[in-house]
Amino acid sequence: MSRNIIISIKRVVEKISNVIHTKETYTIHGDSTCMDWLKFLNIDNKIRLFPNFYSAWLTYRNFHYLVLVNHEFSSQFPSFLQEETLNSGAWIVIIDELDLSIKKDADISILEEILDNEWG
Repeated sequence: MSRNIIISIKRVVEKISNVIHTKETYTIHGDSTCMDWLKFLNIDNKIRLFPNFYSAWLTYRNFHYLVLVNHEFSSQFPSFLQEETLNSGAWIVIIDELDLSIKKDADISILEEILDNEWG
C-alpha cells in the first residue's frame, strides 16, 4: 500500500495539536479493524463542492461508500437521513487525504478527547 500509516496518523494528530496548542506528544492508537481500514481504504474520487463541503467516493474491501464531509451536515438534511459513525481508520484517511482543516470554532474539549482516547 502506498499510504504510510504512521505519516497519516501523524498529520492528523498535528492538525489537532495545532488547534489545542499543546506541547505534549500524542498519537492515535487503534485495534486491528481500525488499522485494516486505514491500510486498505481507497479514496476513488474527491470533490470540494463549496469552501466547507467535501465529498468522496471510497472503496474498502470491494464495498463502495459515499462520504459527505461538512461541519453543519446534521443541520442541513432531514432527520430521517442519519449520519453514520465512521471507523476510526477511515476517519484518519479522509482527514489526511482530503487535507481537511479543523474548524476555527471547533470544540477544543472534543479534540482533546480524541487525543486522549484510543480507538474503539
